[in-house]
Amino acid sequence: MRLRATGLSAGWEPGAARVRDLDLDLPAGSRLAVVGGSGSGKTTLLATLAGLLEPLAGTVELEDGSPLHPNVVLFAEDAHVFATTLRENLRVVRRDLEDDTALAALEAVDLMDWVRTLPHGLDTMLGPDGTTVSGGERRRLLLARAVIRRGPVLLLDEPTEHLDTARGDALLRALLDPADETLVPATSTVVVVTHRPEALPEGTPILRIGENDGTRTQES
Repeated sequence: MRLRATGLSAGWEPGAARVRDLDLDLPAGSRLAVVGGSGSGKTTLLATLAGLLEPLAGTVELEDGSPLHPNVVLFAEDAHVFATTLRENLRVVRRDLEDDTALAALEAVDLMDWVRTLPHGLDTMLGPDGTTVSGGERRRLLLARAVIRRGPVLLLDEPTEHLDTARGDALLRALLDPADETLVPATSTVVVVTHRPEALPEGTPILRIGENDGTRTQES
Protein backbone atom coordinates (compact mmCIF):
# COMPACT_ATOMS: atom_id res chain seq x y z
CA MET A 1 0.00 0.00 0.00
CA ARG A 2 1.61 3.23 -1.21
CA LEU A 3 1.97 6.12 1.27
CA ARG A 4 2.52 9.64 -0.04
CA ALA A 5 3.25 12.95 1.68
CA THR A 6 3.13 16.06 -0.49
CA GLY A 7 4.33 19.49 0.61
CA LEU A 8 4.05 18.30 4.20
CA SER A 9 4.76 20.60 7.12
CA ALA A 10 4.36 19.00 10.53
CA GLY A 11 4.24 20.41 14.03
CA TRP A 12 2.11 20.62 17.15
CA GLU A 13 1.22 24.29 16.81
CA PRO A 14 0.60 26.60 13.83
CA GLY A 15 3.72 28.58 13.06
CA ALA A 16 5.95 26.06 14.84
CA ALA A 17 6.62 23.46 12.15
CA ARG A 18 9.24 20.86 13.03
CA VAL A 19 9.34 19.50 9.45
CA ARG A 20 8.67 21.69 6.41
CA ASP A 21 7.82 21.11 2.73
CA LEU A 22 8.45 17.36 2.79
CA ASP A 23 7.62 15.14 -0.19
CA LEU A 24 7.69 11.38 0.35
CA ASP A 25 6.62 8.58 -1.95
CA LEU A 26 6.74 5.16 -0.29
CA PRO A 27 5.47 2.30 -2.48
CA ALA A 28 4.38 -0.97 -0.87
CA GLY A 29 7.39 -2.77 0.56
CA SER A 30 9.49 0.38 0.98
CA ARG A 31 11.97 0.77 3.78
CA LEU A 32 12.99 4.17 5.15
CA ALA A 33 15.19 5.21 8.08
CA VAL A 34 14.60 8.62 9.69
CA VAL A 35 17.50 10.17 11.57
CA GLY A 36 18.09 13.53 13.23
CA GLY A 37 18.98 15.18 16.49
CA SER A 38 16.81 15.42 19.58
CA GLY A 39 13.93 17.81 19.00
CA SER A 40 14.31 17.79 15.22
CA GLY A 41 10.77 16.52 14.59
CA LYS A 42 11.18 12.80 13.98
CA THR A 43 8.36 11.71 16.32
CA THR A 44 6.19 14.59 15.10
CA LEU A 45 6.66 13.36 11.53
CA LEU A 46 5.62 9.81 12.42
CA ALA A 47 2.51 11.03 14.24
CA THR A 48 1.54 13.07 11.18
CA LEU A 49 2.17 10.21 8.74
CA ALA A 50 -0.01 8.00 10.95
CA GLY A 51 -2.88 10.49 10.85
CA LEU A 52 -2.69 11.14 14.59
CA LEU A 53 -1.62 14.75 14.03
CA GLU A 54 -3.12 16.99 11.36
CA PRO A 55 -0.58 18.44 8.90
CA LEU A 56 0.13 22.13 9.28
CA ALA A 57 0.34 22.17 5.48
CA GLY A 58 0.28 19.63 2.68
CA THR A 59 -1.24 16.17 2.61
CA VAL A 60 -0.66 12.60 3.72
CA GLU A 61 -2.62 9.92 1.87
CA LEU A 62 -2.68 6.32 0.77
CA GLU A 63 -2.64 5.70 -2.95
CA ASP A 64 -6.03 3.98 -3.14
CA GLY A 65 -7.81 6.51 -0.92
CA SER A 66 -7.98 4.14 2.06
CA PRO A 67 -8.09 5.80 5.48
CA LEU A 68 -4.76 6.18 7.24
CA HIS A 69 -6.19 4.44 10.31
CA PRO A 70 -5.98 1.43 10.67
CA ASN A 71 -3.71 0.89 7.66
CA VAL A 72 -0.85 3.09 8.91
CA VAL A 73 0.14 1.95 12.38
CA LEU A 74 2.47 3.87 14.69
CA PHE A 75 4.36 2.09 17.43
CA ALA A 76 5.57 4.94 19.60
CA GLU A 77 8.49 4.77 22.01
CA ASP A 78 6.16 5.67 24.89
CA ALA A 79 3.41 3.17 23.98
CA HIS A 80 1.66 1.79 27.05
CA VAL A 81 2.39 -1.54 28.72
CA PHE A 82 -0.70 -2.65 30.60
CA ALA A 83 -0.96 -4.09 34.11
CA THR A 84 -2.16 -7.45 32.86
CA THR A 85 -0.63 -10.64 31.54
CA LEU A 86 2.06 -10.81 28.89
CA ARG A 87 -0.45 -12.51 26.60
CA GLU A 88 -3.02 -9.72 26.99
CA ASN A 89 -0.34 -7.10 26.37
CA LEU A 90 0.18 -8.70 22.96
CA ARG A 91 -3.52 -9.22 22.25
CA VAL A 92 -4.19 -5.48 22.35
CA VAL A 93 -3.21 -5.41 18.66
CA ARG A 94 -4.88 -8.69 17.65
CA ARG A 95 -7.73 -10.10 19.66
CA ASP A 96 -7.66 -13.52 17.96
CA LEU A 97 -3.98 -14.01 18.80
CA GLU A 98 -3.02 -17.64 19.42
CA ASP A 99 -0.20 -18.66 21.73
CA ASP A 100 1.93 -20.12 18.93
CA THR A 101 1.85 -16.78 17.09
CA ALA A 102 2.61 -14.86 20.28
CA LEU A 103 5.61 -17.06 21.05
CA ALA A 104 6.88 -16.82 17.47
CA ALA A 105 6.78 -13.02 17.69
CA LEU A 106 8.61 -13.04 21.02
CA GLU A 107 11.22 -15.36 19.50
CA ALA A 108 11.61 -13.04 16.49
CA VAL A 109 12.41 -10.05 18.74
CA ASP A 110 14.84 -12.11 20.85
CA LEU A 111 12.70 -12.19 24.00
CA MET A 112 12.33 -15.91 24.59
CA ASP A 113 15.22 -16.10 27.06
CA TRP A 114 13.31 -13.57 29.17
CA VAL A 115 10.00 -15.37 28.72
CA ARG A 116 11.56 -18.61 29.99
CA THR A 117 12.44 -16.86 33.26
CA LEU A 118 8.85 -15.74 33.88
CA PRO A 119 7.02 -17.72 36.57
CA HIS A 120 3.88 -18.27 34.46
CA GLY A 121 5.05 -17.71 30.89
CA LEU A 122 2.46 -15.86 28.84
CA ASP A 123 0.17 -15.80 31.90
CA THR A 124 2.69 -13.76 33.94
CA MET A 125 1.30 -10.45 35.15
CA LEU A 126 3.25 -7.34 34.18
CA GLY A 127 3.33 -4.25 36.37
CA PRO A 128 1.68 -0.95 35.43
CA ASP A 129 3.31 0.60 32.37
CA GLY A 130 6.06 -1.99 32.26
CA THR A 131 7.47 -1.37 35.72
CA THR A 132 8.36 -5.05 36.06
CA VAL A 133 10.39 -5.17 32.83
CA SER A 134 13.67 -3.54 31.86
CA GLY A 135 13.90 -0.81 29.26
CA GLY A 136 15.23 -3.23 26.65
CA GLU A 137 12.57 -5.83 27.40
CA ARG A 138 9.88 -3.16 27.16
CA ARG A 139 11.10 -2.03 23.73
CA ARG A 140 11.19 -5.59 22.42
CA LEU A 141 7.71 -6.26 23.83
CA LEU A 142 6.42 -3.23 21.90
CA LEU A 143 8.27 -4.47 18.81
CA ALA A 144 6.61 -7.87 19.23
CA ARG A 145 3.27 -6.06 19.02
CA ALA A 146 4.37 -4.61 15.67
CA VAL A 147 5.36 -8.07 14.45
CA ILE A 148 1.95 -9.42 15.44
CA ARG A 149 0.03 -6.45 13.99
CA ARG A 150 1.63 -6.85 10.53
CA GLY A 151 -0.03 -3.75 9.10
CA PRO A 152 0.49 -2.58 5.51
CA VAL A 153 2.46 0.44 6.80
CA LEU A 154 4.44 0.30 10.05
CA LEU A 155 6.00 3.36 11.65
CA LEU A 156 8.39 2.62 14.51
CA ASP A 157 9.93 5.20 16.82
CA GLU A 158 13.36 4.11 18.14
CA PRO A 159 12.39 0.42 18.46
CA THR A 160 15.91 -0.65 19.47
CA GLU A 161 16.54 2.01 22.14
CA HIS A 162 17.84 0.58 25.47
CA LEU A 163 19.13 -2.58 23.78
CA ASP A 164 22.78 -3.57 23.72
CA THR A 165 24.44 -2.54 20.46
CA ALA A 166 24.74 -5.98 18.88
CA ARG A 167 21.16 -7.02 19.65
CA GLY A 168 19.70 -3.64 18.66
CA ASP A 169 21.60 -3.48 15.39
CA ALA A 170 20.51 -7.01 14.45
CA LEU A 171 16.86 -6.11 15.00
CA LEU A 172 17.26 -2.85 13.08
CA ARG A 173 18.73 -4.70 10.10
CA ALA A 174 15.91 -7.25 10.20
CA LEU A 175 13.31 -4.46 10.14
CA LEU A 176 14.88 -2.60 7.23
CA ASP A 177 16.09 -5.43 5.00
CA PRO A 178 13.23 -6.23 2.57
CA ALA A 179 14.72 -9.69 2.01
CA ASP A 180 14.45 -10.52 5.73
CA GLU A 181 10.88 -11.45 6.69
CA THR A 182 11.72 -12.45 10.26
CA LEU A 183 9.90 -9.42 11.67
CA VAL A 184 7.72 -7.98 8.91
CA PRO A 185 6.55 -9.17 5.48
CA ALA A 186 8.42 -7.94 2.43
CA THR A 187 5.20 -6.29 1.23
CA SER A 188 4.88 -4.05 4.30
CA THR A 189 6.17 -0.48 4.18
CA VAL A 190 8.43 0.19 7.17
CA VAL A 191 9.62 3.57 8.45
CA VAL A 192 11.99 3.47 11.42
CA VAL A 193 13.32 6.36 13.49
CA THR A 194 16.81 5.43 14.66
CA HIS A 195 19.96 6.95 16.10
CA ARG A 196 22.10 4.19 14.54
CA PRO A 197 22.51 5.04 10.82
CA GLU A 198 25.80 3.15 10.79
CA ALA A 199 23.88 -0.08 11.43
CA LEU A 200 21.46 0.24 8.49
CA PRO A 201 21.50 -2.37 5.72
CA GLU A 202 23.40 -1.19 2.67
CA GLY A 203 21.19 0.83 0.33
CA THR A 204 18.57 1.76 2.92
CA PRO A 205 17.07 5.17 2.04
CA ILE A 206 17.67 7.71 4.81
CA LEU A 207 15.64 10.81 5.61
CA ARG A 208 17.77 13.23 7.62
CA ILE A 209 15.83 15.87 9.53
CA GLY A 210 17.81 18.95 10.56
CA GLU A 211 17.81 19.73 14.27
CA ASN A 212 15.50 22.60 15.24
CA ASP A 213 15.16 24.07 11.74
CA GLY A 214 12.80 21.67 9.99
CA THR A 215 15.17 21.03 7.07
CA ARG A 216 15.44 17.57 5.65
CA THR A 217 17.44 15.67 3.06
CA GLN A 218 16.87 12.23 1.61
CA GLU A 219 19.53 9.85 0.41
CA SER A 220 19.90 6.24 -0.61
